[in-house]
Amino acid sequence: MPSQSCIWDYFTISPADNSKAVCNICNVGVSRGGQTPKNFSPTNLKTHLQRTHFREYNEYTEKLARESEERKRKADAPSTSTSSFAKQVYRGQQTMQQCIQRSQKWDNNNPDKIECDRLLGEMIALDFQPFSITRDIGFRRLVSKLESRYTLPSDKHLSYTVIPEIYRNLKKRVGILVDAADHVSFTTDIWSSVGSLHSLMSLTGHWITNDFARVQTVLCCSSFPGTHTGDAISDEINKMLHDWKIGKERVHLFVSDNAANAKSGLRKADVSSFGCFAHTLQLVMGDAVFSQCAVSDMMAVSRRIVGHFKHSPLASSQLKETQRALDLPENNLIQDVPTRWNSKMYMLQRLLQQKRAIVQYASDHPAVTPLTAKQWHLAEMLVSVLAPFGAATRECSQKNETIAVIIPRVLMLSRKLEKLSTTARGLGTTLDEIRTSLETRFSDIEGNKFTVLATVLDPRFKDSFFRNDATKQLIEEWIMEESGNQQERMPDEPAGVETGSDLSDDDEYAAILKERGTAVATGPAAPDRSVIQEYTLYRDTEKIAAKKSDPLNWWKCNGMKYPRLGKLARRYLSSPPTSVPSERLFSEAEAIYDARRSCLQPEKAEMLLFIRGNLPLLNFK
Repeated sequence: MPSQSCIWDYFTISPADNSKAVCNICNVGVSRGGQTPKNFSPTNLKTHLQRTHFREYNEYTEKLARESEERKRKADAPSTSTSSFAKQVYRGQQTMQQCIQRSQKWDNNNPDKIECDRLLGEMIALDFQPFSITRDIGFRRLVSKLESRYTLPSDKHLSYTVIPEIYRNLKKRVGILVDAADHVSFTTDIWSSVGSLHSLMSLTGHWITNDFARVQTVLCCSSFPGTHTGDAISDEINKMLHDWKIGKERVHLFVSDNAANAKSGLRKADVSSFGCFAHTLQLVMGDAVFSQCAVSDMMAVSRRIVGHFKHSPLASSQLKETQRALDLPENNLIQDVPTRWNSKMYMLQRLLQQKRAIVQYASDHPAVTPLTAKQWHLAEMLVSVLAPFGAATRECSQKNETIAVIIPRVLMLSRKLEKLSTTARGLGTTLDEIRTSLETRFSDIEGNKFTVLATVLDPRFKDSFFRNDATKQLIEEWIMEESGNQQERMPDEPAGVETGSDLSDDDEYAAILKERGTAVATGPAAPDRSVIQEYTLYRDTEKIAAKKSDPLNWWKCNGMKYPRLGKLARRYLSSPPTSVPSERLFSEAEAIYDARRSCLQPEKAEMLLFIRGNLPLLNFK
């Protein structure tokens, strides 16, 4: 465009004839070199300035020189972009050397090439991509467009060089974090791939830093061939701990499922262990839900109804039409699975939601036998019984929850069952079986040092949720034992921030605290305190924290006030209540072993899972 050249500071296009330019100095018309824009040239304009207006011509040449130097400076300046994928845009013409460099492929030692290989490897781990993505036509075309100088590595180079290098570097950095932890809690589980016939054993680490920040990391997901006996599990646990240089004195607690081989292996490994709370609730439900014949019959009919729609696309589409006609949510029915008790609750909830649609569909299709009126009522009552257990499972499966919630949850579930016994008519046998199984499977929970001290050190609960007075007598003994009988005095620390009490978010939680009395406002800090004095002050003067608050935030504010007790809190609040972290890891392993990676070796799977689990922990650096 003409406006891009400084020659137009001295000329204006003639409004009568665009093939001519009018001189701004002498108003003389000068030809632009042709009759069409294709033939226009500034040559005649420059000649007119040189011959007629010498001073302005010198001014023009100086401007031209400055513009040329500015273009050259911008072209030679290094790119400030942190990414090599976007092509640099230059306003000036590139030099021959720059053109050659931009047309040449990066060699294998080029820093940009190495960085792109690393990012590609991380993408494969983070997004469950197969190594063969480098051979996909669409992906190759995209990369070529983004950066033509980058040559995609082979899948073999990714698998044997790039991924192992990322894994080693990441493991060193995670190792530094592990070494800094005073005590570490773990979850572990075993998973077998149906497609690849490989077995993996997981190990996730959980600890709390000195400033009360929770850290959760994937430590191992190693190949576990052979028979899964207690001895084999014990050997693998010891090997994992040795690899991470974690001595038994730093091991706080292992959380696993309640399988006999898992319990045996952890016992033989000489580490403290606790059964997964969610799995124990699964066993409670398994003991009780089918104990009543009427419930078993209702569940069987419900499964047949769901199965009819799951196996018939025509029936499913007709149900959708019925849902639209009745203005119901167009949701699919849910099939229960034997290994998840809460799937039964979800199946019944969805059937109750779609009750009108199912009844109307059944009236037009005799092949489907709907629930009777009594069975519909029974299903509704059963959902009301199962709902508190579903809420407990969801709460304990949250990422930042601790083992401290188990004792309060068991107490609240017991009280809820007592209330339901007067309202859930027709489920007397089921309620009795659930109550008996719950009491049996959690009979020793208040005699377990790990659950008791975790509950006491959680400011949301303290000692308000124990049913046995004997438990309260054990607390001080265990605190003294765990603190190493420390009796030395410590200087006074600044008082922490008070924590408000909010008892309205859970009826049972609020009722228990109301019955047993909540703590009064925080008093002044004592000048000299032993660990027992700290505990007494904490127990008797600190307000109960809100149920939905984060206990670590409370300790972050008050840890300086209770230094010895805070050290115990960092240890006992580190353990999760379930083995869900390991189960989530295996859900990712199932996604890795897809149809395009069914032959993936376990060692490579472990590297991919380790990278995926720990890159976010280190902020993808």
